[in-house]
Amino acid sequence: MNPEDLGAVAEYSSPVLRGRDTVITIRRPDLETNTYLAQLFSLTEDSSRRLTHSWSDSNPQCGRNWSGYLSAEKKAAPQLFVGDSLETAHQITDNHLGVSEFVLDDSRARALYVARVAEPGRYGLDDAIPAAEEAPRRITTATYLANGLGYTNDRPARAFLVDLAEPGLGTVGLRGASEVPLSTLLTTPDTDVHDPQFSPHGTRVSVISSLRPDWGQPDLRSTVWLLGERSRHRSTCPPWTSACTDGSTKTPSCCSATP
Repeated sequence: MNPEDLGAVAEYSSPVLRGRDTVITIRRPDLETNTYLAQLFSLTEDSSRRLTHSWSDSNPQCGRNWSGYLSAEKKAAPQLFVGDSLETAHQITDNHLGVSEFVLDDSRARALYVARVAEPGRYGLDDAIPAAEEAPRRITTATYLANGLGYTNDRPARAFLVDLAEPGLGTVGLRGASEVPLSTLLTTPDTDVHDPQFSPHGTRVSVISSLRPDWGQPDLRSTVWLLGERSRHRSTCPPWTSACTDGSTKTPSCCSATP
């Protein structure tokens, strides 16, 4: 293989079942822009077709009532698109640094997603402050950088909750419009969160985060946190998770939440 052949290399995601067809993400490098192209495709026994047409579409989730995926235009941050099907999904987030993960509560018409929140005056949040004029960073921990991301302490990953609704004749979700549904920022631990989940009945939401912040003594342990709009709890092993914090796959019923 020669370097110019890299554009022909495609990466296929894990399949997502959707009724009679299967949805996958096909991702491949674009040498001219030094980025990756990704779109969603529907596969059946005898045919295939493209479902989405943005520069980078990924992470499809399909439910009985709601379906969604992450979509980004060229050199733009990915946003969450949700609709009654992948083909009719519309934009419901407009986070400055984009959405990294999400999960849908199909029965209660809600989405829980993770997005990084930039400090004021950084990462282009203020047009009057270019990157070269940002204030210097004061480093006090060992975990201030992440591979493939860069600085983390001044743009922590936080969890948001947003209600899903059919936009009808309104301007919500229209391409080029600035109106998106209102998202609620949930109270989370001080460290980055990831892997958002709803409980089976949708009564609780959870994320995974570090056991405690890095205050000069790095702690590589992580745990499951139960989130709320005004409070948070640490659960050493919630009964609805598929894996415990110690890496096992048991789900004992004696697990309890600790404030």
